[in-house]
Amino acid sequence: MTAIAILTYNRLPALQTVLGSVMTHNRVKHLAVFEDCGQQDSTRQWLTSTTTQKKRPDLMATEHHLGSGNTIAFLGTDNLGVAGNSNRALKWFMEETDADHLLLCNDDIEFIGPAGKLYRDSHMATQIELLCFCDFTSPQYKCIPVVHRGVQLKKLGRMTGMMMSITRKLVESIGYFDPQFGRFGEEHCDYTVRARCAGHQSIMGIQQYCLDVNPTIPVLKHQTVNSTVQPGEKHELDRVASTTMREKSKRYSFTSPYLGFSLVKNRLVDSMNESGTEHDFLLGHHSI
Repeated sequence: MTAIAILTYNRLPALQTVLGSVMTHNRVKHLAVFEDCGQQDSTRQWLTSTTTQKKRPDLMATEHHLGSGNTIAFLGTDNLGVAGNSNRALKWFMEETDADHLLLCNDDIEFIGPAGKLYRDSHMATQIELLCFCDFTSPQYKCIPVVHRGVQLKKLGRMTGMMMSITRKLVESIGYFDPQFGRFGEEHCDYTVRARCAGHQSIMGIQQYCLDVNPTIPVLKHQTVNSTVQPGEKHELDRVASTTMREKSKRYSFTSPYLGFSLVKNRLVDSMNESGTEHDFLLGHHSI
């Protein structure tokens, strides 16, 4: 069974498109939206046009049931960034659904076919526990087609995070995203590398850089939308993400790929400066 989680931040039209396309093309028992405390558009108002609500301090969010369907929205009470918001989704998937497979989606994709079934079937056939959707065609995203255990796959030239297809087995093995990456950037690369280090991206015994399904008829496509990162802040966010990734890359060969659940940076054991606060430590982050 597949669960679908959609991460969103200040992009209501994109969110409406992806939600509508999920309903059209997939039979889903578990569907949730994770909104990251955006204040710049009407996403939060649109998601709360219902009277059903409860506080979820464990997710730094409030929970809302949308209409009469099975869709749940979690509205952040704190802006956590991509890694923290992804951890909200993973915790929901692991503890509140009976699904064995999750499509972790950014709001800038669109379903054009039964993606849940395709990716779940591909995991089961190949025993590859992480697949990352990419339909970009520019030279830096060049891919190599390959067939593994009867499934058409493609080896990607870059690690991508638009949609990450994740099995329950993978989360049990490597855990959660690392909030050390801050608001944006390279958190998906770290998660992919850790999956590789744990042996979950193997073709014929060789661990692969990054993999996606390569269907004859596409089931997903990207939406062309504006970035949620403002031009003036992108340089600093990229710097923090790159610095964090460099520091972590020094440790992959001798540290466990498993990372426990946390929503915020643990500055008490920050890999950058080894300083921080007791509050951050008590939230339970475990560095690798």
